[in-house]
Amino acid sequence: MDNPHLCRPAPLGRDRTALAVVAILKGRLDLLDSYDPASLVPTLARLAGGRFPAPVAQVCRQRLRALGPGPARERLCLLAVEGDTEALAAVTDSGQEPASPTVLPLFLFRTEQWERYDALDPDGALLEEHIEVLSDRGMAQLVEIARRNGRKEPEPISWSATLLTG
Repeated sequence: MDNPHLCRPAPLGRDRTALAVVAILKGRLDLLDSYDPASLVPTLARLAGGRFPAPVAQVCRQRLRALGPGPARERLCLLAVEGDTEALAAVTDSGQEPASPTVLPLFLFRTEQWERYDALDPDGALLEEHIEVLSDRGMAQLVEIARRNGRKEPEPISWSATLLTG
């Protein structure tokens, strides 16, 4: 905390998170700007949801909610789709969404924006085309969301095709 020469540019490797915490605690938010924006997003989400001092979590949450268009926002939306609690809260609170039309159906389903989802993908085909990239945990979360909301459970196209041709 007493080092007036914090790392610049942002470090790679294990020390990234620790040095981001130090920069925030020292009030040196300008140092966070030296991180690659897309790679900083998972660090901010981890810090916001971790056991760090309240000022660290608050700064991280504010930054996640204030992202502009670009790679950082895309990464945040992807984390939300994958089920990261802090990322999901950030996109829900701030109204952020991915620019990529291929990710949008999955994003809208994951964030439970049903009117927009139904208008974009009324039969669920777009969602099912793109959920193959999800982990087992991510798929389980989608199934849970579908059940909780009384919606059809998504099923990857390849699973359906395998059952039909198998």
